[in-house]
Amino acid sequence: HAGEMLQAPSSDLAALLHAYLAMMPTLSLLTSMKSLDADWQGVEFQNKVVKDVLQHPHARRFPPSKEYSHKFLKMYVDAITKSNMEFDDELMEAFSASLSSLPKPPEEGGPVVPPFHRTLFLPDASHLVLLLRQGFSGTTGGTGSAMWEAGMFMAELIASNAELFSGKRVLELGAGNGLTGIFLARCKPPCAQVVLSDHTEPVLHLMQANLRNNKVEWARLDG
Repeated sequence: HAGEMLQAPSSDLAALLHAYLAMMPTLSLLTSMKSLDADWQGVEFQNKVVKDVLQHPHARRFPPSKEYSHKFLKMYVDAITKSNMEFDDELMEAFSASLSSLPKPPEEGGPVVPPFHRTLFLPDASHLVLLLRQGFSGTTGGTGSAMWEAGMFMAELIASNAELFSGKRVLELGAGNGLTGIFLARCKPPCAQVVLSDHTEPVLHLMQANLRNNKVEWARLDG
């Protein structure tokens, strides 16, 4: 569940697991693997990546986007190929599955891109899970369904200066995926009231899912 500590079965892969779930740049995952094990391209390590990262219970319940998972796996497979190392069967199965599961873009007749999850790890060892969507069409919720750098900065501001918001009544216009509201809900002492607003149903449904996943009590106000 969101808010609880999350560790990989093998503690030395915890940093890699966290980077994968947070959808950090794939190159940083490669750098992390190189620092973890000199034999990071070997069959044994490949199998640990599959079992402790790709198949981790949290990754199954709150998976990153299919495109991101495929990009990570392709990068890893390419690196192993260049080193002329043997492949782990389960890694190749995961790579093949990621390739076949890539959705066609809507302009090529594919479905609306399904939502995905991004897990954010906080300094207090807790984490948040955000349900997000790609694309800016009305069916995906437009810009409100995405993760924006400005939203991350605002969340960091709230986390670092909770006393500025404690006891205050806060209204956020265009709250989107609800990230700011989740951080406001974590303020201690708490805010007097927090109202998150947006205007499209896809975004409101996404916001509500994120509030639920992160154990934030809420009530919908229409009108």
